[in-house]
Amino acid sequence: MNPKQHAVRHLAAFLLILLAAIAGSANAKESTLCTSNQPDGDTVAGRIADVSAGTVTGGRPIGLRQVLDNPASTCNEGSCAANAGANGLKLGQSGPWVCISVPGKGKLGTQYGWIPAERWHASKSNAQSPGQWVGVWQNEWARITIESTDANQLHLQGNAIWGPEANPHFGGFDVTAVPENDLVVNESDGCQIAVRVVGDFLIAADNHACGGLNVTFNGMYRLRHH
Repeated sequence: MNPKQHAVRHLAAFLLILLAAIAGSANAKESTLCTSNQPDGDTVAGRIADVSAGTVTGGRPIGLRQVLDNPASTCNEGSCAANAGANGLKLGQSGPWVCISVPGKGKLGTQYGWIPAERWHASKSNAQSPGQWVGVWQNEWARITIESTDANQLHLQGNAIWGPEANPHFGGFDVTAVPENDLVVNESDGCQIAVRVVGDFLIAADNHACGGLNVTFNGMYRLRHH
């Protein structure tokens, strides 16, 4: 290897290390957010596999902090504070803080934020029977309808919307499968999606390829009716 080739090889190695560092920094910053778009997991199934149910404890409402390392992002208003006794989902943890999702305003509202882990009580997780999946699940931007078919299969149909009324973007999926490890997963085509029923709620994750611009099924859903 001549000196020029040696220099080029070292430069390429340096660039790879630099790019990896930049990516790691970006992921570290992203992980401080608590939103419906949780970044952890290499697959859509991996992003929701460890989601667990629980309850906010204590006697007073607690503000939800959107950015972990920014106390100013804490909202203590009624529309974005979690009341004691509220059931919800734990999406992740960072040290003494947990990222949770709990019901928000109205019948569809969901809200997300960090709270101290001492204010969260984990519920015992039980395997969900196919019958517990059946129903219409909704949040502010999407609806997932689940029906039971033969051989314990579930038919899931989703519809989502994003954008202004004048120019909305739509998305959808249609999956029939048997739950495995409490998960229904479709990773065989462009629209990859994973769905779980955890406690009183449904949680979903997708690869942002299930519809138009910014359309997503990510997040927690509340059961509207069976």
